[in-house]
Amino acid sequence: MSAEKNELLDYIENALREAYRKVAVMRKNDVDCIEVYEHLESGKRLVKRTQKNRNDAVYRLLKGFRSNHLPTIYEVCSTQAGLCVLEEYIEGKTLAERLKEGAPNRHTACRLIAQICDALTFLHARGIIHRDIKPDNIMIRPDGSAVLIDLSIARCAGEDEECDTQNLGTVGFAAPEQFGLSQSGVATDIYALGVLLNILISGVHPIMDLPRGPLKRIVKKATATQISRRYQSAQKMKRSLWIYCKKIPAVR
Repeated sequence: MSAEKNELLDYIENALREAYRKVAVMRKNDVDCIEVYEHLESGKRLVKRTQKNRNDAVYRLLKGFRSNHLPTIYEVCSTQAGLCVLEEYIEGKTLAERLKEGAPNRHTACRLIAQICDALTFLHARGIIHRDIKPDNIMIRPDGSAVLIDLSIARCAGEDEECDTQNLGTVGFAAPEQFGLSQSGVATDIYALGVLLNILISGVHPIMDLPRGPLKRIVKKATATQISRRYQSAQKMKRSLWIYCKKIPAVR
């Protein structure tokens, strides 16, 4: 990588060393490392993510933008070893942790899914596919709002590719095309969102049981094996939730 980018990495590391203290290591393995730093004066926290997966373009497309349901990306640095990202720290618990405390009611479940629909609309408008939607990758803030996190295997949609070259995603939530059958796209995230909705409502994967009533149709459409039969946008899925549940407020 260029000297300029190496200088950026030096700047990031010096700034963290001089003005912050490390307070937690959220994940560390051969693929990536996620650390939490706290500012010495203000107490404000941020996340430092280093990873080997070179999806630099994803983070650069999001740098500086703000969304109610995605963490803000502060800085992106590419190096020979991989990628270093500074991003907003989200207070709260993961949805996986919240589910251990008890399943949400139907209204709350639909409200959370509607908010993730808004996060996906933001990503998809910029040509970004998340590819790993699951309870561990959704933070629930103290006010109850949802934030979609972890873009470590997200990709920019590529029309010139016929299929994904790597089998990425979480088993159970990953759409069929993520196993090399075809290229992942907008409908890939819709599939995972349908699985998540079913788990919130019924407690299990759609292949095991489906909710009764209108939500059954929403889950079946979102998780259709054939891509063309799924919702073709997150906003269309959100609209269905609003129509059938009738209690989903407009989510900014």
